[in-house]
Amino acid sequence: MRSTASTYRRFVPSGFGNVAKRILRQLPTRQAVSPIAAAETAIKQKNWLGAAEQCQAILDSQSEDAPARTLLLMSVAQRRLGNFDAAETTMRFGIERFPQDANLASEYAELAVARKDWPEVIARCQSALDAYGDITPARIHVLMGMALRAMGKFDTADAVLCQGMEKHPEDPKLAAAYAELAVARKDWSEALTRCQCALEGLDEQAPASVYRLGSTAYRNLGQLSEAEAIVRRGMARFPNDVALAIEEAEVALARNDWPATIERCEPILESAGDKAYARVLTSMAYYRLGDVCLQAAMTGPDWPIAAKRLQEVLDDYGAKLPISFYETMREKGSESRLSAAHSGSADLDNVPNAVFIWIPKTAGTTVHNALRAAGCPKLKTPELARLAFSAKGLVTFAHMSYKTLVDDGYIDGNFNKNSLKFTFVRNPFWRAISLYFYVQRYIVTYNRKPSFLDFLELLNTGLYDKIGLYNVKNLSQCNPQARWLDGISMDFIGRVEEIEKDFQALQQLLKIRLPSLGLYKKGLYFNNAVSFGPQEKYLVEKIYDEDFVRFGYGKDLPDELAS
Repeated sequence: MRSTASTYRRFVPSGFGNVAKRILRQLPTRQAVSPIAAAETAIKQKNWLGAAEQCQAILDSQSEDAPARTLLLMSVAQRRLGNFDAAETTMRFGIERFPQDANLASEYAELAVARKDWPEVIARCQSALDAYGDITPARIHVLMGMALRAMGKFDTADAVLCQGMEKHPEDPKLAAAYAELAVARKDWSEALTRCQCALEGLDEQAPASVYRLGSTAYRNLGQLSEAEAIVRRGMARFPNDVALAIEEAEVALARNDWPATIERCEPILESAGDKAYARVLTSMAYYRLGDVCLQAAMTGPDWPIAAKRLQEVLDDYGAKLPISFYETMREKGSESRLSAAHSGSADLDNVPNAVFIWIPKTAGTTVHNALRAAGCPKLKTPELARLAFSAKGLVTFAHMSYKTLVDDGYIDGNFNKNSLKFTFVRNPFWRAISLYFYVQRYIVTYNRKPSFLDFLELLNTGLYDKIGLYNVKNLSQCNPQARWLDGISMDFIGRVEEIEKDFQALQQLLKIRLPSLGLYKKGLYFNNAVSFGPQEKYLVEKIYDEDFVRFGYGKDLPDELAS
């Protein structure tokens, strides 16, 4: 085994160290803290690049004397950056050096979970159980139960978690996993029993998820008062837990208390947490309120007031409302009489089944604003795709991977087979600039703002997340445009540079009339802030070579940039 520092440099992609040292700084001022402490802090702050940099410094300086904890933190950082191959290398090396360290075995299993390789998760967990026996970490039981549950092996998962509970009766996450398995089986009575045992046994150590799962069980048993009580107990202890807040809104929705549902969702929508399901609940509540409004309008003469109320709903939540909202309007014959609520829209009865594949920074907002007139919702999460789409009409799933949505069963197979697929692409030089300015707005931990060259060098390391079942994840929107079209048979690919002409051609393909796009500005003001020298040009060509070739863009700089 090589003992030099180069042994460890293979844990991160080539070029990462120089870029990280130049543009990524964890602290505004350098403090006298050990690298391992700095790495721990970076992990807690979810600064994965900073954590990897600190771990690399330890590995470079200490060589084979580096502790197991360093390798563990390095793997965690690499895993969270999506660099699974590097993390696998780190863990295999760590387990070879420290075979007695059970925490390394847990991280090794976590890597298989991240890949959703459930048989491998089970194999790695079983190896840990065989090797460590009674001192096997509780996390191993949790991960193995998760994998077995994902494969539909509920009885075996139950046995593994039971075994873990016997060894670690006071482990909060294990107790939560045990209750969650009963919820997954929809055995509400058993789930309730397990939640109550966890609350009694763990007391103040009980995690927020146990309160949430208990409320879910009560709610599905029709015991809404008890559900309300337990979820409020949880909210008193965990006032900032988004999942608990969503469950509290679910209880209000189950009570058919639409205003309370909206009121409970508003703080979630204003927070920095995961807002997706809160939007679904809010949409459902507004849909019900809109339905009540329509019912009242059908029995009374005051159509302008009904139209005004519906317009407020459409203005605030139109892109998030289920297609069923629009279908209800049509079914009640209200389209013509409530024209104020839908002025300028396309004929919804003749809208074809079609999917707008929305590649980031390719005028997607401009295109979608026009498509909304044809009732095209923007569904940004898998939950929205499943709950808020009726497999009919126009739709966009924002920047999620459409192929993954199809493969994972979120999209109706017949809809996918019979729907048109269209998108717009952009000259990679212009798109790279647009991405730089977009990403730069969210950079808050740099000592200075990175230059355009810094940004391109970072992308060149490949340390951006792949596209997947999320709208955005770190730098995932910086993927080549071709990634969003992988495995999809496209019916129409328009160009941003010819957007007006191509949008007219799209309307002919869809056989509908849509509002004008208005003036689309390329953003020529970027010229004053971005230097496009030979190195920048080379890096864009290298990073996005596939886009140049696939979409027929030449590699000469556009005149506006060349000048």
